[in-house]
Amino acid sequence: AKLFPEPYGYLEEDLASPVVDQTSLAVKVRERAELFEQLKFRVSDSSDPRTMLCLSFRQLDEGTFVLYKHTMFLLGKGSEASVYLGGYLAGEYASDDLEVVKRNFSAHAQPVAIKHYNSYDNKIEINTFRRLPRGVDGIINYLASYDVGEVELYTVQELGLVSLDKVVRTAPLQDRLKMIRGACLAVRELHRRTGGPIVHRDIRLPNFLLTETGCIKICDFGISRILGDTKRTVRTQGRSMA
Repeated sequence: AKLFPEPYGYLEEDLASPVVDQTSLAVKVRERAELFEQLKFRVSDSSDPRTMLCLSFRQLDEGTFVLYKHTMFLLGKGSEASVYLGGYLAGEYASDDLEVVKRNFSAHAQPVAIKHYNSYDNKIEINTFRRLPRGVDGIINYLASYDVGEVELYTVQELGLVSLDKVVRTAPLQDRLKMIRGACLAVRELHRRTGGPIVHRDIRLPNFLLTETGCIKICDFGISRILGDTKRTVRTQGRSMA
């Protein structure tokens, strides 16, 4: 039922509703599309000697994930990991053959975010990712994880467009209210997870992403914790964790 009076930042369809007008993101959508076109060119360009130095790929059950590790495609960098714009080949276009991957990438690749962890031992986020509900409004979609020679560790996730800290200061008041409400609803989804709540533990504007449709999703689970039975947790700790 529709609330009356409407609360500040009311979202008629909860997290399925855009928190900003999609048209206001048109420039960023175009910039991201242009960057992905550059990635396609770099992956497919066999004449460039940098390709063999920067290019890596991994064939998994979910498909083939392609990473071109260059600062041009670096989306973000923190103390624990770096995130790159990558590509994903699914179904009949996936392959473990480099030449086939390069041939298919230009026409059939889909953009993804690939996170490269600074330490191979940093597996907290991967453990959380594997327990995240899939296809839920407000939570970034995890696609896969893999390692290279038990030395380098990667996760692949849905590609967001821009983090909230990059847009909130210049957004109109009504959009800002919707962003804050959307962020709260996204956290609520984690706490309502079947099988026990996920406590994010790093709620900051950079950890909420806007998608191309203007919807909001929570990301970055590097220091998150998965709780089991809430009652048992409260009894053990001797305090409420609500």
